[in-house]
Amino acid sequence: PSQDSIFTITLPVAAERVASRPINRGVLDAAGSAMCASKLRVLLVNENADLREVLAETLRNRGLEVQATATAAEGLNISKDVNLDLVLLDVPLYGNIGIAILGEYHARLPRVPIIAISGAASSEEVALVLRSGARACICKPFQLAHLLAEIDAALPLVARREKLI
Repeated sequence: PSQDSIFTITLPVAAERVASRPINRGVLDAAGSAMCASKLRVLLVNENADLREVLAETLRNRGLEVQATATAAEGLNISKDVNLDLVLLDVPLYGNIGIAILGEYHARLPRVPIIAISGAASSEEVALVLRSGARACICKPFQLAHLLAEIDAALPLVARREKLI
């Protein structure tokens, strides 16, 4: 059982430039050379169809390869077949269900950065999400630019992981 959510998305003119800037693995190394030019593969798990569609389209417009799904179980199945670079995971905090789901993703994909999207209201809840394996926790309602900045911040983690593989 899920709780209904209402999302208000405000996209000022300036956000258009932020949302359209490409993100890819073209991270520069110390010498300024591109390390890899392929697209980042992102798993987006969010039960809200409208938000999932908006986020998936925004990320695709930025050059990311997005696998979007409504349920955590479907996302885990996708993670078996797709080599992922980043997970955007909606983490419900009622009844600790979300923390268990986050822990399962972290155990299955220990080297893949997970950005949690949550309705967490308190700093204690955010800290719990971070201790459970998330690289970052974006609290609803959120600014699109904040989410995109967290994705950008995860790029060096992806690049370091690829160097080790």
